[in-house]
Amino acid sequence: MGFIAGVFVVSIISYLILKMSVTLNLRYYFLGTSAMLFILSISFMGYGITELQEVGIFDTTLISIPKITILGIYPTMETLIPQLILLGLLSLSVYKAFFKRDAV
Repeated sequence: MGFIAGVFVVSIISYLILKMSVTLNLRYYFLGTSAMLFILSISFMGYGITELQEVGIFDTTLISIPKITILGIYPTMETLIPQLILLGLLSLSVYKAFFKRDAV
């Protein structure tokens, strides 16, 4: 289903660009794709660590937070701490890219 939706969206964007001379602001395009990659990286980290816990490579320390499977957030310390560290690093990179301008 996701593949079909992706092909549909790309087809519409291609039609708009080629036939109707619509120009896309690449800044917003790359901001959107970067945001999706940030979310996916946090989600994949949670999925991966949870899989390693299921096979017994990592211990499981439960905490009292809700499980949000679609975002890869599971109620264990072993998944939450690396995700928070990654979120901090991603936030720092966004800050450096957009809000901290060096004097020329």
